[in-house]
Amino acid sequence: MVLTRKFLPLLIAVLLFACTDSKGTADNHSEVKEDVEAHIKEESTSLEELRLVKTDHYDFRRAYHGHHLLEGAERDTFMTRNPESCWDYKDSLNKRYYNLLIKDGFIRDGSLNLSALDTLPDTFKYQVDKLRNVSVTSEYTNYLDTLIQPSYILTFSENENPFLSDTLLYDMPSDVTFYKRDLNRDGKEEIISIYRWYIINGDNYEVDIYELRQPQ
Repeated sequence: MVLTRKFLPLLIAVLLFACTDSKGTADNHSEVKEDVEAHIKEESTSLEELRLVKTDHYDFRRAYHGHHLLEGAERDTFMTRNPESCWDYKDSLNKRYYNLLIKDGFIRDGSLNLSALDTLPDTFKYQVDKLRNVSVTSEYTNYLDTLIQPSYILTFSENENPFLSDTLLYDMPSDVTFYKRDLNRDGKEEIISIYRWYIINGDNYEVDIYELRQPQ
């Protein structure tokens, strides 16, 4: 008993130190996390400063010449095959997303991989950066209503408060679909539009890639 009484204060002190150290470590982890998030927020651009910027473009085409010589399943396969690239992009230094589009499955064997695309609804969520998601609404404007080119108006909102509206113009007919990807895995998504139009026995597919960022 004498030995226990002698070391009891020391034991209590050790236990108190351990509890304090554990709490201090947890607090430090929390503080580090808050500092990292605060740093990211400081580096994030104000939403009002952002603009929708086109960063890349690709052309694909599916020609139908010779389809009248085919029948049945062979004809169906020919008419619905993936559109082929109009240019050789693989060695181009200006096509910054080409290899990323291949890695993502957007492009396969040099063709636009239509089966891998998931069309966005008229209103969708868009990741501006690692901490912020906003809402995007696409609204079609008919040529007959405006007597100008058909267009899609993209409106960006945070907490139902619009901070940017931009108009993308297309020729007729305006067969346009939108997609989103984070191709370079930087925490910021790209918006991709595909405009499909017909000419001289074939469908053309124009692919434009946009980012919401500060204009340079």
